[in-house]
Amino acid sequence: MSKHLIDPMKDPFENIIGQDLAKARLQQDLNSVRNGGPAKSILLTAPAGNGKTGLMNAYAEALAQIPNVETRTVIPKEFRLEGEAVELIEWLNECITGGKYFVLFVDEAHEVVTQGTVWMSVWNSLVMRMLDPAYQNKVLETRDGVILNPYNPSKGAIIYATNFPEKLDKSGAYQSRFARMDLKLYSTEELGAILELMLKARDFKDLRPKTLLKIAECGRGTARPMERIADELRIIQSARGGKKTLNRADILQAIQQCEYYPQ
Repeated sequence: MSKHLIDPMKDPFENIIGQDLAKARLQQDLNSVRNGGPAKSILLTAPAGNGKTGLMNAYAEALAQIPNVETRTVIPKEFRLEGEAVELIEWLNECITGGKYFVLFVDEAHEVVTQGTVWMSVWNSLVMRMLDPAYQNKVLETRDGVILNPYNPSKGAIIYATNFPEKLDKSGAYQSRFARMDLKLYSTEELGAILELMLKARDFKDLRPKTLLKIAECGRGTARPMERIADELRIIQSARGGKKTLNRADILQAIQQCEYYPQ
């Protein structure tokens, strides 16, 4: 679908199960940007398998449909080297000088600190100043001479997503620049619904709610085991050459496999 043609009234998070509070807060920011207002710079945290990447991607896709809003999604390894880092800073500079609202999404954000390269250090310093109200309306200059024009926090936002927020900094100074949003663990019912979608995507039929909930119990709050179990069940059924339905033996094997899948 072409840019700007998605119905603005459609809920971009309708296909994401659970995390209702986070979805409501992101929808609020999305509505603000649609009406010409600001969005918050967010630190989105969650254990692995609790939907942070899905939420971030849905939010990014919805923002990208708004005229004069530039979005970009990166992972830290994409701007470890000088060329990528300079290009990213130039993109920010172009958005600001061109009067475009920008939202930058960074997945696995803890790596911007743990990698410890020169350009990571430059980036961290830039982010700390960009999101500090004390630097509003001032020219920012990195130690390597890359100049960023005056930054107005109301004209852009940075979304960090990570499973390991404690790796960003021990003092909390880095994290304090963001509005932190902690995702909750999934309920068994939510995991059952997620497992059902995964199995249907793999062409399984006649899935019983009690069966799904029994398997979902071993997820221990995250969907990561559900995806691996769905793949395992597909392999089992393909090897048998039978219909893609679940029987007692498959269920017991799936539950046993849960023990081998770390969170």
